Amino acid sequence: RLERAAAVEHDASGEITTVSEVLTWRRCPRQALYRYVVGDDRRLRFRSGDERGLLAPDLRGTLVHEVLAQAFRGSGAPSLPTSRWIEERAAQLLLPEADPSACRVTAAWARGLARTFLASPLAARAAKSSARSSERPLLAPLLLPSGQEVALRGTLDLLFRPASPGGTSTSSEWVLVDYKAGDLTALEVPQRFVQDELQLQLYAALLGAGGVSVSEAWVAYLTPGLAVPVQLNPERALQLLSEHYETRRDLHFPARPGRVCATCPW
Repeated sequence: RLERAAAVEHDASGEITTVSEVLTWRRCPRQALYRYVVGDDRRLRFRSGDERGLLAPDLRGTLVHEVLAQAFRGSGAPSLPTSRWIEERAAQLLLPEADPSACRVTAAWARGLARTFLASPLAARAAKSSARSSERPLLAPLLLPSGQEVALRGTLDLLFRPASPGGTSTSSEWVLVDYKAGDLTALEVPQRFVQDELQLQLYAALLGAGGVSVSEAWVAYLTPGLAVPVQLNPERALQLLSEHYETRRDLHFPARPGRVCATCPW
């Protein structure tokens, strides 16, 4: 069923919508317009890192995701890659201007976050499962309430089938996990979760289109060490996609100033 969800037939003549595009539109319509429609990719990226000597936020987020993907490869107990592997991967992400010091510091940071997650109850459940998948790209058509079909693409962080009390994975339902590596405190998690849980709604709908039933979904905030469950609602995911489809069809991307706005290239 995982293979069916990963390669469902779709109308290649239509546009493919990504989960990232929908979430960007939900957060800032004007940013979605220029990034995904116009193709102007002027993102606010701080490649100089921060005062701790870490790589830029987007790069170190990518690194910790790759570390956890390596840890959950195959079956059995997860195993972290070596510090050398993590440092070399950090250098590759920063090419052509790799800073050895920043790579070492960031590698230690990523390994620490990954180790914290692997010690969590959620990771322990994934470790006991005999069926799991990490960083899996998916593409499937979703039928909107209007009858319009939209091809949606996304990449899952972790998907596993929970083990039964006897230790075998006989359940036909799956558990979905998405990692968040941002610098959040426990007090900031509820506000962030409002946006992040939409991502899991879309992933669950994407899997459902391929015949994979998701019984649980969790957002794992790695820095504060919290895992928050998502109340799955397939109708909500389809409604969100419908609104996004209408926005693209009508090219209506209004500016939406918010409290997080500082400077804006759009």
